[in-house]
Amino acid sequence: MGIVGEIRCPHCTAPIAYAPGEVLFTCRYCGYTGYIDLSVQFRLAHSILPPRLGSQEIANIVTRWMETGFAKPRDLAKKATLKEQRYLLVPFWLIPVKATTTYKGLLLRLGKPIEKSGKVEGTYDWFIVARSGVNVPARIFDLPVSERAPFNFSSLPAGVEALNAELDAEGAKERAKQQIELFHIEKAKENVDRFIEQKTDFEFGEPTYVHVPLWFIRYEYHKASYEVIVEGHAGKILLGELPPLEIGIF
Repeated sequence: MGIVGEIRCPHCTAPIAYAPGEVLFTCRYCGYTGYIDLSVQFRLAHSILPPRLGSQEIANIVTRWMETGFAKPRDLAKKATLKEQRYLLVPFWLIPVKATTTYKGLLLRLGKPIEKSGKVEGTYDWFIVARSGVNVPARIFDLPVSERAPFNFSSLPAGVEALNAELDAEGAKERAKQQIELFHIEKAKENVDRFIEQKTDFEFGEPTYVHVPLWFIRYEYHKASYEVIVEGHAGKILLGELPPLEIGIF
């Protein structure tokens, strides 16, 4: 993605380069966060899930992941080779929300249609990735959000890059609505097979802009390439691509 413009940081006057689609920046010199459109003031909290894990610790986590669990070739940990490690601070929106879905539908799986109604509700800290092209799961429930801290650029590991956001808070709320509604509909399908009507109501708290440390690991197994994404605070694996199981049988 090419750079199309440059602004000056309102806090330290350092040059800020930005690319197409970016709406929020974090100054790499002083850590100030603001909108690319400097006429709009950023008033929301900016926090970070503090980075704790280094390159070797992440490699060890990936190796243990390869050695354990199901649906993995038996020789994966022995024969896989780590080829690339990229360390990025990826922007997310943390959206506090209470959602209630009421529905009416038909249960068809037992033969004669039975009309049923019900409700699915939940209170969430819903994470929305604020950057396109980042291959993380759409639903992330169990990051340790209570351990986040105010964003402090001076405390970050040397060389780590804080990506700019391409999605603002209102856009994140709309995306959260879509994802939560689909999530609730999936849960409601435990009770009905066909919907007659359904409606979801939302109560939002104030969003928080959060940078999450992510390690993007590329490994090679039998000449094919796969990716693992590890959260760099507590070591949770967010994505783990696996080779076809039959490769490891021979």
